[in-house]
Amino acid sequence: CMAEVREGMKIDTNSLRVRNARKNIYKLIHSDHPKDCLKCVRNQRCELQQLEEMIQLDYHEFVGEISKNISDRSNPSIIRDNAKCVLCRRCVTVCNEIQGLGIINIQNRGFKSVVGTTADLPLGEISCTYCGQCTVVCPVGALNEKDAIRDVWKALSDKSKRVVIQT
Repeated sequence: CMAEVREGMKIDTNSLRVRNARKNIYKLIHSDHPKDCLKCVRNQRCELQQLEEMIQLDYHEFVGEISKNISDRSNPSIIRDNAKCVLCRRCVTVCNEIQGLGIINIQNRGFKSVVGTTADLPLGEISCTYCGQCTVVCPVGALNEKDAIRDVWKALSDKSKRVVIQT
């Protein structure tokens, strides 16, 4: 009886071909992403920016139709800007598997895919518990917590109001 011996498969993850493929994939992702990094709350903490630096991308050659442009401020705690979403599905996983709520999922298919709610309802009209876990795992700022700093400063400046702080 003779045993057949197969040579192990070798995978090179740092070849020129692989690096060029990564650059092209990144360029495609970036072509469908807003170019407002300086105004974004994730600026300097964005995984897309870190990836661009890592692969040393110096130009973006793909220009075309933007697939999603949904902005939702209806939730009292969370802002959703799907134009920034890269469909990584981290928010879907944390909402469905960790929090057990299942209020957001991938809707539609292909170029029309978006992270959204059933029947495209606004976040303020669904059973969101405002836990904020989706905002924590979002790598690009498509989901963010609402900022109330201006309201707090306005209340602190208003002499007719008594302000109480609770930690």
